[in-house]
Amino acid sequence: KQEGILITLPSLFKDESYIEVISKYLIEEMRAIMNEDEMKVYWVLEDDFAPFEQIKPDQNFYITAENKLVMSFDKYEVAPGYMGIVTMEIPTEIILDIL
Repeated sequence: KQEGILITLPSLFKDESYIEVISKYLIEEMRAIMNEDEMKVYWVLEDDFAPFEQIKPDQNFYITAENKLVMSFDKYEVAPGYMGIVTMEIPTEIILDIL
């Protein structure tokens, strides 16, 4: 922002492996959240109509003031509408090697 440079998700990583790494983390995290809170629902189960399988190469994201990558999903993209816009922070340690 300070330099006036537009950052895209692919520009943050060495190659396209970020798609699989981040997607795997998100699916595991969504399943863990559902196990802890029955009011939370994510479409990551095999029997879901259109289960979430992976992020898009140009998935919406932002970087926090603490330099954390946060993935953002529109309403209905990975969960029912009552869940609203879904955001999930990606731990730096799981993406550090591919940045």
